[in-house]
Amino acid sequence: MKTEEAYQKLLENMNIADKVDANAALRKEVLAMLAPAYRYFVRINPQHFIKDIHIPVFGAFGTLDLQVPSTLNLKGYYDLLPKNTKTVLKEYEGLNHLFQRAKTGKVSEYAQLEETFHEKVMEDIVRWIKEL
Repeated sequence: MKTEEAYQKLLENMNIADKVDANAALRKEVLAMLAPAYRYFVRINPQHFIKDIHIPVFGAFGTLDLQVPSTLNLKGYYDLLPKNTKTVLKEYEGLNHLFQRAKTGKVSEYAQLEETFHEKVMEDIVRWIKEL
C-alpha cells in the first residue's frame, strides 16, 4: 500500500481527518506511523524472538509509556523469556517512554519536561550491569 493511501486509511480508521488538517504537529505524528521502520514494528510478532533470548535482560517500563504499555509488555516478557537469574524486569511508576517523570505520557509532553532520564532507572541499570 502506498504511503498516501495508507495515510488516508489511517485517518479514516482513527476518525481524525479534520484534526490533522488543522494541526501540523499531529499530521507529522500520523505520517511517522507510516514510515517503513514503524510499519515493520507494527507487523512483527516479538513472541517468536523473545523465547529465544538466552542472555540476561534488563527490561524497564514506565507506567505512562503510551508507545510500549508496561503491563502488557511485562506480562509478555515474564511469560516468554527463558528463566535467567540475572534477568530483571521492572516497572517505573509515572515514567513515560523516555523514562521521564510525566503527567500524561503523551509524545507532545516530552519536550516540555525538564528531566532527561530518571535517575532511579539509570542507577538500576548501572547496578544490574555491575552485578552481571
